[in-house]
Amino acid sequence: MKHVLAFIFSVALLTSYAPRQAQGTTIQWSGYEWIVKSSPRPMGPGPNLWSDSPKSVWVDSRGRLHLKIRQENGQWYCAELYTRESLGYGKYLFYLDSRLDKLNTNVSVGLFVHASDTKEIDIEFSKWGENRRYPYQQYVLQPRVDGSNIQRTDYRDRNPLTAHGFLWSKAGVAFRSFVGHNLKGKKPFNHWDYVGPSNPKPSTEKVHINLWLYKGKPPTDGQETVLVLDRFVFQQRGRQAANR
Repeated sequence: MKHVLAFIFSVALLTSYAPRQAQGTTIQWSGYEWIVKSSPRPMGPGPNLWSDSPKSVWVDSRGRLHLKIRQENGQWYCAELYTRESLGYGKYLFYLDSRLDKLNTNVSVGLFVHASDTKEIDIEFSKWGENRRYPYQQYVLQPRVDGSNIQRTDYRDRNPLTAHGFLWSKAGVAFRSFVGHNLKGKKPFNHWDYVGPSNPKPSTEKVHINLWLYKGKPPTDGQETVLVLDRFVFQQRGRQAANR
C-alpha cells in the first residue's frame, strides 16, 4: 500500500506543479472549437515542451484528428488540445484509431475533462516509465489521495478501433471502454462506476486530449508517436442513456 500511495502522489506532483493550459492556435474538429496547447518552456504534465504547429496537431482529409510527439532541432515536443467551451454533465466518448497496446515506455495518452488538478476526470494509457509488456489503462478522478478513486488494468487489446468514455452525472462517473466504433448493443471490455467525494461539479472544465512524455523523458526507442482519433461525441445528460 505504501508503494501504491507513493506512486499516486508522485504522478500527481508531476502533473500539477505547472499550469495545464497554454493557449495556442485553434482548430475545428468534431463540431467543436479546440485550442492547441503551446509552450516554449517545459510545463506539465511531464514537464514537456508543447507545440501548436500543424506538424504536431492536425485534421486529415477524412476528418480524423492527429496528435504527434515529434522531435525538432534536438527537442521533443508533445501535443495537447482542449475545447473552448465547457460541456458539463453528460456522456463523453472518444473514438480512437491507434494501437494503444504498443505505446512506448515513456509515452502517455490522456482523454479527460479538467477544471483544476482537484477537479479532473481522466482516462489514461501509459507504462509510466516501467519496463513492462503492456501499458496500463486507468480511470481516475483527481485528486488521487488513495486507491478509492482510481481503477487500473493492463491494456492488451490489439484492435486500433476502440471507444473510451464516461457518463458524468451528479450521482457519479460511469467509465466504459469498447472494441470497435459501432457501440449499439455492445458490452464494454472494461468498465468502472465511481460514486464518491471526488466526483466534481460542473464549473470551468474543458475537454482535453493529450499525448505526452512521462517525466519529459524521450521515447526509449527514439521514435516519434502519432495518436489518431476518428471523432469525439458529447451527449448532454438526459438526452440519451450511456452504453452500459
